Amino acid sequence: DEARRLLERTKRSMWRQSPERSLLWTAAERAANLLETAKQIEVEQPWDYDRLTRLVGAYADRTISDLDRNQRLFEQSIATYITDGEISPLIDLCRRRYYETALKIQNAFLNLIRKEGWPPEGVLRQTRIFDEYVSPNLERREKTAYIMVDSLRYEMGRDLGDTLGRLGDVEIRHAAAVMPTITETGMAALLPRADGAFHLIEKDGVAAPALGETVLKNSADR
Repeated sequence: DEARRLLERTKRSMWRQSPERSLLWTAAERAANLLETAKQIEVEQPWDYDRLTRLVGAYADRTISDLDRNQRLFEQSIATYITDGEISPLIDLCRRRYYETALKIQNAFLNLIRKEGWPPEGVLRQTRIFDEYVSPNLERREKTAYIMVDSLRYEMGRDLGDTLGRLGDVEIRHAAAVMPTITETGMAALLPRADGAFHLIEKDGVAAPALGETVLKNSADR
C-alpha cells in the first residue's frame, strides 16, 4: 500500500519529466503490478485445483496469465535502463517471486497432465482452429484473414485482442496446443484439416510433424 501511495504521488513530481528517472519509476510501477499479481495468486492457490480444465481455464481468465504479462512488461522496462545497482534489489525480488509462483503452477500443471493426459477435456484443440473458424467462412465465400504467428503467447495474444477491441468486436478464446510445443508442430497443427490427420513420425532420426503422409519439416512444406 505504501508503494502504491508513492507511485501515485510521484506521477505529479517534476522528476518524472526526466527520461532516466521516468524509466526507473515505470519499472517500479510494473514491479508493483507483478508483485500484486503474485500475491493474488498466492491467495487463490490454483496449484490446489483438482482438474486440468479448471487450471487451464484459470490461466485464460486473466489472473494467472497476468503474472506472465506483468513479468514480460517488467523485464522490458528494465531492459531499457542500464542499471547502476540502484534497483537491483527490486529486480532480484521480482524475479524470485515470479519464479517461485510460476514454478508452483507449472508443477501442478504437469502433475495434472500425468493424471489426466492431454489435451484437457472440453477445451478447443489447436488442430480444430482452421476447420471451426476459417473453413465455414470460406464455404460462405466471406473474406477472412487467418494470421499464423509463431510464439505468440496467450497473454500477448490477449493484449493484441484488447488493442483491436478499439476497432470493433473481439472474442478471445484459448486452445490446447499439440505436443511438443515447438514451431514445427504448432504451425503444422494450424493448417487445414489437421484434426485427425496430425501426427509425429521419425524422419532422419528426429520427430517430425505430418498431416497424413505429408511430412511438414519447415515453412516451405507447410
